Amino acid sequence: MEASLRQRLTYQVIARAKLPLAEERAKLEGSLLKFVEAAWPSLDPAPYQPCWAIDALCEHLQAVTEGQIKKLLVNFPPRSGKTLVTSIAYPAFTWARSEKSYLSGPQVRFLCGSYNDDLALQNSTKHRRLLQSPFYQKRWGKRFTITLDQNTKTQFDTSAGGSRISTSARGSLLGIGGDIVILDDPHNTKQAESEAERISALTWWREISTTRLNNPKNPRSW
Repeated sequence: MEASLRQRLTYQVIARAKLPLAEERAKLEGSLLKFVEAAWPSLDPAPYQPCWAIDALCEHLQAVTEGQIKKLLVNFPPRSGKTLVTSIAYPAFTWARSEKSYLSGPQVRFLCGSYNDDLALQNSTKHRRLLQSPFYQKRWGKRFTITLDQNTKTQFDTSAGGSRISTSARGSLLGIGGDIVILDDPHNTKQAESEAERISALTWWREISTTRLNNPKNPRSW
């Protein structure tokens, strides 16, 4: 009886110790903005600066996850956090969520594009670094892992069935798709005045946004 009592007390102490972390985890899963603020030291060495534009971006991206927005166009000036939030923090936030749906949970598949391979792979690498950071692993490391048999810069999969595929806006789309499409900087700003470059980016976008979604009747892209 005495041993049983000690065991129950031990379990209670452990449960109380884990409660603050569980509460924090629930708070971060419920708010992309709070997730970005908490994850920022793992994303950028510069201190996080609160900004209404980041607040609005997080609100709109979370509305995508919650099914309120199907297509979202984001226009931000350079060096304002658009890529860190949209291409890196947002997919990690989506995979962290315990609420599973077509657009929420570690089973969601992302198709991510940028105007060249270097930028696409850079974003993919930063996303994976966030997933492997002590911050993320402490809170969600037991929820899913990156599979060993598909873990490259161009594609990595989660043990729950999710994935991130990265490609350039001129890359082949043969055989690839996703639940959510993120196109970050479809063309180089130096080439934005070129009509040929604009047409090329628009053509690629029309193809990827209409033929590469796993569920074309329920598209989510920006």
